[in-house]
Amino acid sequence: MYFDPEYKNLEDEIILHRTKEQFLFGFKPTIIPVKLMEPEWIEDLCRNLFEILSSDKPPKGKPNCQGCNLLFEWLSKINNYLL
Repeated sequence: MYFDPEYKNLEDEIILHRTKEQFLFGFKPTIIPVKLMEPEWIEDLCRNLFEILSSDKPPKGKPNCQGCNLLFEWLSKINNYLL
């Protein structure tokens, strides 16, 4: 569950004249159903995490993972800067 601010126009006079004492946004709740996992799934996840954290080297990233590629790029830039 998360809450989105309810506002129509950020230039609305009421919103522009809010004060520290008065917060004028309303919030609309959004509920997203989550599939419950079996306890074994959590145990496997924790075991995998422990193996990664216990390893001397981080695992190789997935070939087309955008996050892995960005991290590799960032680390390469830092490495070049430090040399």
